[in-house]
Amino acid sequence: MRNIFITRNRDKDNISVYEKEPAVVVTADKTDLSYLKSLSYANNPGIYLLLGENKKYIGQAAGQTINQRLSQHNQNPEKAWFSKIIFFGRIDGNLTRTQADILEAKFIAYFEDNGVPTENKTIGNSGKVDRLSAYQAEELWDTFFEVLEEVANIDLLESSEIALEQEDPNADSTYFITFDHQTIQNKAARRVYTDFIKQLWATEHYRTKLKDYIVDDHATYKFPFGTKPNVTKRGNKSTIQLEENIHLYVGLSVNSISYEIEKISGWLGLKVKKNF
Repeated sequence: MRNIFITRNRDKDNISVYEKEPAVVVTADKTDLSYLKSLSYANNPGIYLLLGENKKYIGQAAGQTINQRLSQHNQNPEKAWFSKIIFFGRIDGNLTRTQADILEAKFIAYFEDNGVPTENKTIGNSGKVDRLSAYQAEELWDTFFEVLEEVANIDLLESSEIALEQEDPNADSTYFITFDHQTIQNKAARRVYTDFIKQLWATEHYRTKLKDYIVDDHATYKFPFGTKPNVTKRGNKSTIQLEENIHLYVGLSVNSISYEIEKISGWLGLKVKKNF
């Protein structure tokens, strides 16, 4: 079991540092930028989110430091709207450019897939990705969300309700999953996922197996089935109710949905065919 260490700046209570190997997550107000210069993690490469006025921007600092990039944005009139900052990195400071590219693209896709607009004009950098970098980036991604959801109590989607029924009329293809001689399809990936889980839950032998994976706590990215709903401070839900006191976490990107389907199918020994 890995421990999470939480530190708050003695001079500025608005700066919080969450450490969980191999990741670090830092939250701060824009007014704290001058204090971040003395924070070692801000002098490393990383991924950052600018938040404010119901806007979001995702960026990366690779080849320079988080502090340098934030200072540049602070001097840019077009970014005057941001008031809060969250940045992500490695505790050892060794985030590579490839890892940064992967993580930046995943954050942009996460918001896009959940119907939350960002100020980004691109989908992030792309290039050849080696297996080790992909694995390390995925480990960081999972840890970032464990910290955000389970410790910091931050929901990156809190400005928008999760629209389960919303279809994307511009989607290039329809998402589908085929299992047990039936097919569920929709232009909304999350709708396919929730209908899939509901169908499993309605089937007694699958429901019995799934109950072994329910945690007596809030459903989260790491533990998708819980006895409590996941609700943000603003009252937005990132879960749906399967039955009384049983909730499913659905605040997932398309890639994460595909992964969850594979994971849950593995639990059940269920063969599926899917398009995500």
